[in-house]
Amino acid sequence: MEPPQSQEAIMLLNGFEIKLSLCSGSLTIEAEEQGSNSRLFTTEIDNTLVKTLTDSLFEDSLSLQQGLQDALNDKSIQVKFIDEGKLLYQWETQHGSKKKCFEFAIPLKEVQLDPLKILERKNEKLQKKVEEQESRIANLESEQRKLKSDSEKAILAILEKIDALEVCPKTPLPAFQFNAGAKNASFFAFSNNNASVTINQEGSWRSLYSEKSLAKTSAASFSVRIDKTDGKNIRIGIISANLLQSDACYKLAGAYMYYACNGETYLNGTRKASPLPASWSGSIITVTVDFSANRIEWTVKDGKSWSVVIENSNLNNSDYYPCVELYNEKDQVSFI
Repeated sequence: MEPPQSQEAIMLLNGFEIKLSLCSGSLTIEAEEQGSNSRLFTTEIDNTLVKTLTDSLFEDSLSLQQGLQDALNDKSIQVKFIDEGKLLYQWETQHGSKKKCFEFAIPLKEVQLDPLKILERKNEKLQKKVEEQESRIANLESEQRKLKSDSEKAILAILEKIDALEVCPKTPLPAFQFNAGAKNASFFAFSNNNASVTINQEGSWRSLYSEKSLAKTSAASFSVRIDKTDGKNIRIGIISANLLQSDACYKLAGAYMYYACNGETYLNGTRKASPLPASWSGSIITVTVDFSANRIEWTVKDGKSWSVVIENSNLNNSDYYPCVELYNEKDQVSFI
């Protein structure tokens, strides 16, 4: 039997490198000070402790790891590490006219390392950086060779098309186009008769919805193709009419979104795990809404589907619009 694989994430907070390692239902957090001191703090959290430690904000080790990572991209959440050996989390959210604050602290224990061990750790990091640089150089050289070959092939292909030029019928437009008059339209470049959009900034989630709302039938459906993405920070779903002026909607009531990065969903603004896989460039995500049954279904690559009945909200109480949310500059999606 193969040993369980570990999922790792690294982030920098207040002069410390924070490493989050998830394995067999336990989350190990290491905080190593950058610089001459090189102090090391660590703790291990299993699933049984997560709800108590986070005041029920997170359900398990996986959601805690993802929540800490998401905090780096969400201005409403603050995460920092202090010299006392604590990882502090604070999220301030707006509910109508009232603000609510969620906060907790994760204590870490300092590990006393002898000077030789500190030098060994530094040497390992330096060696890793050298290997990464060597790998980048090799990749660049390979890409240059490939670009030269691809350019030659592209020129030949163009010449062949010119020789065999034929009048092709126009491709019909998709059923939905993005709304070029939406609040966040200035953050996107529109193409393909507004069926495709490319985000032109990075650092904040930006939502963009369709020109028309979904028909309230038992099988209202639309499909979005991820044309290009580097970080898979893309959400696809529907939003209610009252959210059309929002910058980002996925955490708000009235939003039902699928997250391409890890397959999670947000149902009426609440994060919920799903069996759906992650998606990337070339993936097609189909959303089907059954207004009569109050049900939403997502279908992603290889026909993997997941549907859920919305129990705490009636979809018929509002108009709903197909919506995407993008974060990384130059990511592109299209209605198809």
